[in-house]
Amino acid sequence: MSENTTPAGNEKPVSITEITREGSLPDSRYIPMKCSRASREMLTYNRHEISPPMTMFRLRTRDCVVMGNREITLSISVLDYGFCGAVCITLVNHAENRERSQTKLYPFTLGSVGLPVSSQTDDLMYRSEGVSVDVLRAPGKWHVRAYFERFDDVRSLYVNTVVEDMGSETAFSAVPVGKKDKKFLLRHGVYAMPASGKIVIGADVYELSSDSSIGWLERERSNYGKIGEHSRLSISGFCGDVRFGLCASDSGVFTTENALVFDGKTYRPEEMTIRRDDSIWYVSTPDEHIQLYLPIIAERTECIKLGPLRSERRREYGQCFGELVMFGERYTVSSAVGCGEHIIGKS
Repeated sequence: MSENTTPAGNEKPVSITEITREGSLPDSRYIPMKCSRASREMLTYNRHEISPPMTMFRLRTRDCVVMGNREITLSISVLDYGFCGAVCITLVNHAENRERSQTKLYPFTLGSVGLPVSSQTDDLMYRSEGVSVDVLRAPGKWHVRAYFERFDDVRSLYVNTVVEDMGSETAFSAVPVGKKDKKFLLRHGVYAMPASGKIVIGADVYELSSDSSIGWLERERSNYGKIGEHSRLSISGFCGDVRFGLCASDSGVFTTENALVFDGKTYRPEEMTIRRDDSIWYVSTPDEHIQLYLPIIAERTECIKLGPLRSERRREYGQCFGELVMFGERYTVSSAVGCGEHIIGKS
């Protein structure tokens, strides 16, 4: 049992102060944290430790893993908002500029969509008729398995892949929302993760190899839905043999997320900005050390709605191009996949 709770049946709400272990909140709008502590605190915050009323109406969780190469991009999201939940899978074929998706919506989930197996690992397992999703932690890696009996009307989808956690510092933000410190949003991202395994849709088989395929993992925990509309951009890929990953937000509240993972180390570029113009995402820095662009080839909206309660995210996928300047040397992106995300709704 987490130290943030009392014995079963007498749980108390978990506050941002207790989660960050930083004492009283400062006046700033966000709390920068080190990854090692952030990871530990994120993993100890699980749904089964939260009181039922908070689970039903206030707690929101979202886990998303994305992986791909020059051929395809695969995205798996598990969303659980208490009043409603969803499992979303999107497969993008870059050669055909084609997107295929499947969403399973579950009203009144009461915490049944995302089921962490252990408070030590925060494994994610979901089972329903014709659908199964696993995101399982192992030393230095995550096993990602999924099965949809009918993915695109007729054909089934089978995923058995591994994304490696190379142990580098990653992006994290802990944001208190509103005037009371009991409302918060936690985000944790691991980027530039080599991916390997197999994706099978019908008779089509896609092989992922760690020397040419890459991905990232993002997790969110919140007990307050009205965060506001904003956009985020996530990219992972290769500059020759060097792995890199990037995440950026256009909201000042989430600037602690802005990070560049390069060759196993994380850097915090100052004034990194993103914008979307004519179906292309751009990310850059004033010193021009980061100049990347992501032409959109597929779009998918993840939406869960029950009465007046709604959460909606527009996700746009594509291949990333551009250049990075690191330590005085210029690197050209050889292969990379990315996802631009616009959070639209307020639940």
